[in-house]
Amino acid sequence: MTDKNIEIDRVEGALIGVALGDALGMPTEFMSRDEIKASFGRITKFITAPDWHPLADLPAGKITDDTEQTLTIAKLVKEKPDFTPVDVAEAMLDWARNSLDSKFQAQDDDSNEGDDNLNKMGPSTLQALSRYARGESPYTTGLTGNTNGAAIRVSPVALANPGAPEGLAERILTLCIPTHCTEVAVAGSCAAGYWISRAAAGGDKAEAYQAALAGCRQGSRLFRERIRGKIQDKVEQFADDRKWQVLSSQINPGMLERIKWAEELTGMGGTVGAAGVEAEGVEAAGREQSGEQLKERIYERLLKSLGTGVLMIETVPLALSLARLTEDPFEAVVLGASAGGDTDSIASITGGLMGSLAGRERFPARLVKELESRNDLDFAILAKELIKVSS
Repeated sequence: MTDKNIEIDRVEGALIGVALGDALGMPTEFMSRDEIKASFGRITKFITAPDWHPLADLPAGKITDDTEQTLTIAKLVKEKPDFTPVDVAEAMLDWARNSLDSKFQAQDDDSNEGDDNLNKMGPSTLQALSRYARGESPYTTGLTGNTNGAAIRVSPVALANPGAPEGLAERILTLCIPTHCTEVAVAGSCAAGYWISRAAAGGDKAEAYQAALAGCRQGSRLFRERIRGKIQDKVEQFADDRKWQVLSSQINPGMLERIKWAEELTGMGGTVGAAGVEAEGVEAAGREQSGEQLKERIYERLLKSLGTGVLMIETVPLALSLARLTEDPFEAVVLGASAGGDTDSIASITGGLMGSLAGRERFPARLVKELESRNDLDFAILAKELIKVSS
C-alpha cells in the first residue's frame, strides 16, 4: 500500500471513528458508569436511549451534534481552507439555525436555564453562538469555552493537514477562537488534532502520541503568545458578571500535565505502545491478573481519576488514554461509549484517534454500513474531498 493509499484509508477511518463513537455513545450520554453497566453492560451495538433520556426520540445508530458539527467544519475546510474565526462562527451558526434537530434560538443571556438547545449542543458552543447571534464579535464569544466541543470537531482540520505540518496549531487556534478560546481548550484540541494529523500521514501509535504531546505544547504556547495578554482588555467591555465568568473560565489545570498524569495512572510511559500496558502492568501487579483483568482495572481507574464530564481537561486525556489502552479501534470506541457522562463525545474523539491509525477495515463492516445508511453518509466521498484539500 502506498503512502497516499494509507492516507486515504486513514482519513476515511478517522471520519468513521468520529461518527461511530458518536452514535454508539448517544444513548448513554447523561448516564453514570454504574447505570450503564447495570442497564447495558458494554455498548457494542447501536441502541436507542432510555425513555427518560432527552434524545429518546432518536433511532438507534443516529449521529448527534458531535458529528454534525464535524461535518460542518469539514464543509468549511473544503470550501475555504484558509478560514477565519468569522468563517467558523458563520458556519456554526448556520448549522445551528438550519439543523433539523437543533431548532436553535439565540438566548437573551448566558443563563442556559430551561434551554432545550442544551441537549443538542454543548454549553460552550451554545453560549458562544447565542452571543454571536446577538451581535458580539467572534473574537470574544468563546472566552468562557473550556469544554470539549472544539476537540470533537477538530478532525477535518487535522485530516486536511496530514503529517502535523507547520501552521497546524494556527489552524486549530482559529477553529477554537469563536467557541473555545481558552488555553486548555486550544491545547486539548491541538493534542487530538496533532495525533490525527500524524496518524493520517502513516504514523504509528507511538508517533501519533508524541505528536499529540507536541501539539499540546504548541497549542498552549500559541495561546499565550496570541491571546492571553489581550484578555484583560477584552473583558473591560463586559458587565461584571460576564467579566468574572471569562476570567474564571481561563483558569484551568494544565492539559499537558493532565495527559502526563494519565500516563502514570495507566503505567504507560510516553513512548510505550498499547501492547506495553499488559507487559508493564502485569509485572507491576506481580502477574496476579490476566491482561484483560488488568485492562479493566486500568480502565476503571482512568474513569474515576480523569473524569467523564464535558470539560476539555477531562475528555482529551481520557480519550488519549483509551486510544493507548488497546490495539483494537472498535474496543477503544466501546470503552468510550460505556464510560458514563459525556459518552458520545468521549467515544467520538477516541474513534477519531483510533480510526486515523487503523482505517476503515478495522471497524465492524456491518455497523459502518448501518451508520452510513441511517445517517445518509458516504465516508469514502468525504475522505476523498478532504484529501483534495491537503494535496
